[in-house]
Amino acid sequence: MKGNNPIQQRIHEMLQKWTTAINTPNTRVVRILAEQDEGEMLDAFFQYMLAVDTDQEDFVMVLEQPFSNLQDFGREVLEEIEEEIEHWNTAEIPPEIPFKTIEWKPDYALGDPDDYAQLLIKNLNNFANYLVPEQDIKVSIILRMYYANSKEVFEWFDHVMQQPMEPHLIIGVADSVEYRVFDKISKRYENQIYTIRPEFNMDDAVEQLAAAGNPKDPATPYRTY
Repeated sequence: MKGNNPIQQRIHEMLQKWTTAINTPNTRVVRILAEQDEGEMLDAFFQYMLAVDTDQEDFVMVLEQPFSNLQDFGREVLEEIEEEIEHWNTAEIPPEIPFKTIEWKPDYALGDPDDYAQLLIKNLNNFANYLVPEQDIKVSIILRMYYANSKEVFEWFDHVMQQPMEPHLIIGVADSVEYRVFDKISKRYENQIYTIRPEFNMDDAVEQLAAAGNPKDPATPYRTY
């Protein structure tokens, strides 16, 4: 998708950063630390990653489940995964795109009921191995975790990071420069949590678009994702 369009260029550059992060040895979690005004571009990047015809190297699922509490969040994430699988299996996919239904369901009986991270991570391990048994392609599960604060993030991810994870499983998280809720946990597991700064520089992108012409003009090569 690389091209002269400044929006396309920025998404391509972000994809390169993401690819580097997920392929860095020992990386288990990729933290995207974005500026407050980069929210729309980050959403566009996630939508691009979810497209069936991109040139990225990993399988990606972006989950919007808000953070509720330490005990319930993992189960709620699995419930959202079930919903996303149902959407995938019933979606209208262009015939030229290779498509397989996903015949996988979470096992809500897995793990120690007193360890709230085990249920999710054991299921994500199984899911990653179902999708890619050869383990030669990364399976990236991105958690938006709306409304979580730094204390909750630290407690929840401290349990997560103590769980065994398959080598091709990656957890992605979205953070902001304004709140930095993942700062403490990132410092504790600095060798396993890889931080990306998108650096979309939207003011510069808008200037480039303006210099190229009116983006609403059909004659101007422009596309949003």
